[in-house]
Amino acid sequence: INHIKALYAQGYTANAEAYIHELQSRFPDYAPYETGNQHIDTILFSLQQKMLESGIEFVIEGMLPPDIAVHPVDLSILLGNIFDNAIHECLRVIGAANAKSESTSLHGAIKSPPTIVAVFRFSGKGLFVDISNPTDKTDINSAFANTERRGRGLGIVDDTLNTYNGIKDIKITKGRLHFSFYIQADRGNH
Repeated sequence: INHIKALYAQGYTANAEAYIHELQSRFPDYAPYETGNQHIDTILFSLQQKMLESGIEFVIEGMLPPDIAVHPVDLSILLGNIFDNAIHECLRVIGAANAKSESTSLHGAIKSPPTIVAVFRFSGKGLFVDISNPTDKTDINSAFANTERRGRGLGIVDDTLNTYNGIKDIKITKGRLHFSFYIQADRGNH
């Protein structure tokens, strides 16, 4: 996006349009997500190819102001780690379903293709995010039993949440693992 903006700003309209067409031909399945916040949209766009290649559908809900006071690196830490866990769980569930030759459901809640749902809300002085994905697990401990082999992601998420006096909630409801968090995020540049 910045490259396209720079081309337009310098008067290279034809070059910018050619670059847009090149991107559209290279990534025909991409439909950019628009939450209203450029940093979050960029993070979602970067995860989209991985989800598409893995057969995972993605739904977002909610609009955000363009200028919340959360550093882009912190947004990347929070969303990147949580989405990586959601993608990993979807892939595990797909593998389990394939191994059992079940393409329609597992425990009645996992449908093909799996869908990750992200809900974004901004109200008052805070940002609420709920990211959910299908799971065949029934309790939180078993859902995160193998997180050690995937690194320190959840610990880094906790550290980042603490920076913003944030809180999290992780639960399994009706075959979906929900990772929700709320952080103080006043409007304004950070």
